Amino acid sequence: MKPSRPPRAPRIPSPRALWETEMETAAQVQTRLLAGPVPKCDCYAAAATCIPAGIIGGDYYDFLPRADHRLRVVVADVVGKGVGAALVLVMVRTAVRTLSPGYDRPADLLTGLNRLLVADLQTLDAYVTLACADFDFHARRLAVACAGHPSPLQVRHQAGVEQLRIRGAMLGVAADSAYTQVETSLLPQDLVVLYTDGVTEARNAHGQLLTVSGLTQILESSTASTPVQVQSDVIARVHSFAGANPLRDDLTLALVQVLLPGPCGAGPSSGTTLVASPRGIAICSDAGSFG
Repeated sequence: MKPSRPPRAPRIPSPRALWETEMETAAQVQTRLLAGPVPKCDCYAAAATCIPAGIIGGDYYDFLPRADHRLRVVVADVVGKGVGAALVLVMVRTAVRTLSPGYDRPADLLTGLNRLLVADLQTLDAYVTLACADFDFHARRLAVACAGHPSPLQVRHQAGVEQLRIRGAMLGVAADSAYTQVETSLLPQDLVVLYTDGVTEARNAHGQLLTVSGLTQILESSTASTPVQVQSDVIARVHSFAGANPLRDDLTLALVQVLLPGPCGAGPSSGTTLVASPRGIAICSDAGSFG
C-alpha cells in the first residue's frame, strides 16, 4: 500500500489580502448604512450621490422629511480619509438623526451637534464640515446653516445661480461655537445644490481647481430638467475637467428642486442604487423626475 499523503495545510491569506477583504466589507457596511432613500413628495424632486475617492469615504448626505411639508437635507465631510474618517462619519450621522427632531432651526441643530460631538472630535483630533438646509414648501422658504462647509447654491429658474453665503466654524473646533443661518424664498423650479469640496476642488492636468465659479458655470450651462439629470451632468463635467487626474477627495451632491405647490405625498423612494466605482462603491439615489 502506498502511504497516505498528509492533509494539505489550509491556505492562509496574505496580510494584504485580509486587509483588502476587510476594507471591502467595511465599504459595503458603510454604503448600506449611509445609502438612505431619498423621500418622494409631490412638491419637490431630489437626487443625491456620494462617490468616494478611496475604498471608504468620508462624506455623508441625509434627507430627513419633517411635518407640515418640510424637508431637512444634511451634507457633511469629515476632514481626512480612510477608516478613521468613516468611523467619525457614522458618529456624526447618528448624532444628526438623534438631535434633528428636537431642533426646528438649522443653526440651532448645528450648535447642538457641536456641543454633543466636540469632546469626542477633539479627542480624535477630527473636524467635520456640515451644511444643513431646511425646506418649507408650504411657506416657500429655505433656511441654511453651515459649519465650515461650502455654501449651497440656489439655481433660480431662468434667473441665474446664487450662492447662499453663510459662515460657521467646523464641528469640533470649539465647545462654544454658535451658528447663524440665512433664509431666502423658494419659487417653483428653483434648484438647490448642496455639495462637498471634492466637487469644487477637483484638479485638472495643470493643477487648476474647478472652484465654485466653475460649478456655477456648469449649473448655468446645463440644459438638464431634473435633479437626476443635473447631477449626472455635474459629475460628467467634473470628470471631464479632471481628465486623467484621479479624484483626490470624495465627491458628494444633494439636489432638491421645487415643484408646483401642493400637498406632499408621504413615503420614501426605493430608488437607491449602489454603483461600482474604480475605488469603491458610489451611492446614487433619486426621487424620480418631473416634467
